[in-house]
Amino acid sequence: MLIFLTDDSLHINCGGEPAYFNGSNYVGDNETKSYYVSSQSNWAYSCSGTFTSETVNSSSYVKNITCGVSNDVYATARLCPVSLKYYGFCLRQGKYEVTLYFAEIVYSEREDYSILGERVFDIYIQGARVLDNFNPRDAARGAKKQVIRSYSASVKEDHTLCIHLYWAGKGSVYNPSGINGPLISAISVTPEKRIELPSGPVSVRRIIDATNNFSAKMEIGRGGFGTVYKAQIHGQIVAVKKLSSPSKQKLQEFNTEVHSLSSLKHENVVRLYGGYSGKELHLLIYEYMEHNSIAEALFETRSRLKLDWKTRREICLGIAKGLKYLHGESRLQMVHRDIKAQNILLGGTDGNLTAKISDFGLAMLCEEGNENMVSKVAGTHGYLAPEYAMRGILSQKADVYSFGVLLLEIVSGKSNAVSRPTQETVFLLDTAYVYNKEGRLADLVDKDLSSCYDFTEAMRILNLAMMCTSQTPTLRPTMSEVVSVLQDGKTVEQVFVAPPTDSSSMIMAGASLSSSAEISSTSTGVPSSEFSSYFMIKENIETKN
Repeated sequence: MLIFLTDDSLHINCGGEPAYFNGSNYVGDNETKSYYVSSQSNWAYSCSGTFTSETVNSSSYVKNITCGVSNDVYATARLCPVSLKYYGFCLRQGKYEVTLYFAEIVYSEREDYSILGERVFDIYIQGARVLDNFNPRDAARGAKKQVIRSYSASVKEDHTLCIHLYWAGKGSVYNPSGINGPLISAISVTPEKRIELPSGPVSVRRIIDATNNFSAKMEIGRGGFGTVYKAQIHGQIVAVKKLSSPSKQKLQEFNTEVHSLSSLKHENVVRLYGGYSGKELHLLIYEYMEHNSIAEALFETRSRLKLDWKTRREICLGIAKGLKYLHGESRLQMVHRDIKAQNILLGGTDGNLTAKISDFGLAMLCEEGNENMVSKVAGTHGYLAPEYAMRGILSQKADVYSFGVLLLEIVSGKSNAVSRPTQETVFLLDTAYVYNKEGRLADLVDKDLSSCYDFTEAMRILNLAMMCTSQTPTLRPTMSEVVSVLQDGKTVEQVFVAPPTDSSSMIMAGASLSSSAEISSTSTGVPSSEFSSYFMIKENIETKN
């Protein structure tokens, strides 16, 4: 019985020695014959045509340089006078991503380029022309500069892949040396990754193309974890987040984590369809929200959305329901860690907006650490709970604190922190504390609402915000209790026990939390209200010692 072994990837350093590149081992390819089959018989090349001279190493079918390129694989290349074919054998049936790497290292000087002619050739994959009149130097905007082209290909029952670079005779008006045939630096063949969307499965290559190769024109958002692009796939508009740098530890767990996060389904949580992680590229595909974030609606003058009181009230309730789901109703029971106006997206029509929480789980994907104590604080200053900002202690009550700050922003229409030249930053929460102490909390209500709002509802939400931003975690409500206030019309007093007003009680509560874990924090620059809590806790610890 004949056993036919198959493989699902191929990496070749054309014209060079074995190399490690982009997380993969590339086999060497430095033979000087016109035809060669690898020792393992899993790939081969063939070169046709005759060089008319032996300039720039052309007679050996390979070219190498010692400097001037960014990576070893671009320091070498295989070139042929007319036709160059690479074959991959014994590949499993299926869809593959074929990535071709080029760098013009023969016409390295502009004088050579103008005298000897242009290198122009066509590219065929599995017999189909995928690119014509390709000029590596022009595509890279200069010699010794890299340019990459990727294509999708299907391997059928014969388990063979053919990549054909063919010079069609163009660019040869000045061609005394006959060295302007095809040239290539490296080849990568890997299984094509597909992501399930509601409209059907889609390849990563299709997603990249839909973002116009992550063009700035397609960019719709940018944050600490990466950049977001708008893309249309199968007639469906999606948001593609290109992550900056997942942690090494989490990189190995990326697909598992994404699978878990994509199981979260709630009307107030942005839907994560799926993700992809490979070498230098890490993507998350989200439901597209047409009205962007509530931060834009509240704080940017160019926003066309005008949020009336009813809409603001419903947004507050929607966010609360989404957080309640993440904290206790979902299978994961997670802490968001970065609740802020920029992470609350708006969908629906102008008269019926729906608030949805985004960027959940990104801190978990992009940072190493356990759930209760973190070595690096993830979040946005001004929204950070004091115990988390100063000491790295994380719980669901940290999200409650951030939600309280967000409530103040929604009711007041003001950003949580305003920087002024040559002056200290003004924090909305500090202003709220002062107004509350003076008995004029209602003065925080957005002046743009004029008198078109429900005073009782506004005061209920503002008092709730003050509860949520208590300096001590144990004195903050749970999100279930928050929903009861916002949805059922209960008063704050019906749901919560009033927090103590004397500072000694706050010190005691803060100290009880601190005794359960070692102090660990790298965060600085938190607002004065967060610093005051830290100093109260610190004072009590020092007194104990």
